[in-house]
Amino acid sequence: MAIDSLNNIYLAEYSRKNIQKFDSNGTFITMWGKEGSKEGEFKKPWGITLDSNDNVYVSDQVLPRVQKFDSNGTFIDMWGKKGSKKGQFVHQHDITVDSKDKVYVTDGRENSRISVFDSNGKFIKHWGSEGKDEGQFIENHGIVVDSEGNVYVVDTRNVRIQKFDSNGDFVTMWGSLGCKDDQFLIPHDIAMDSKGYIYVTDSGKSHFRADYNCNQGN
Repeated sequence: MAIDSLNNIYLAEYSRKNIQKFDSNGTFITMWGKEGSKEGEFKKPWGITLDSNDNVYVSDQVLPRVQKFDSNGTFIDMWGKKGSKKGQFVHQHDITVDSKDKVYVTDGRENSRISVFDSNGKFIKHWGSEGKDEGQFIENHGIVVDSEGNVYVVDTRNVRIQKFDSNGDFVTMWGSLGCKDDQFLIPHDIAMDSKGYIYVTDSGKSHFRADYNCNQGN
């Protein structure tokens, strides 16, 4: 989900292969997209974000590319293809934009990295690899950038949040597997409010990697 400067809401609906737009009261405004691989079409639209001009960027998990639209759904541009070279993807998850309209994409399988582009799709840099050490990921999902350019990434299968500076250098990390208030089972998405508070969704009550089930009080 993403919200524009007029508080309109945009949703990427992967089951229907489209983008829907509503006003802040939930009144439907428009929708665009259908299943396919042409411009403006999707296989599995997943992440969605907006830049300072209310342009819409959508990541596609099946078609490893980013598509850019204006706020009415008119196609503008797209970039990316499957692979491990610069600017390529294997399995995209989330997407976000910073205050300078740089686009950040989590590539959560095999590549296990963050890729950064300018608003026209020109590759800038990437960082990360598969593993459990600092700066490594196992299926990274959600991503958000704060006002100072720090990047926060949900490292789902490592059950933690990692923070990087604007250059992609590791700063800190937190989180562990468990049922306590400061622990996670399957952390998935992340958001930040205007005061810098961070919100993380935990999408499971049972963990896929260990005998943890919070319904049983473990």
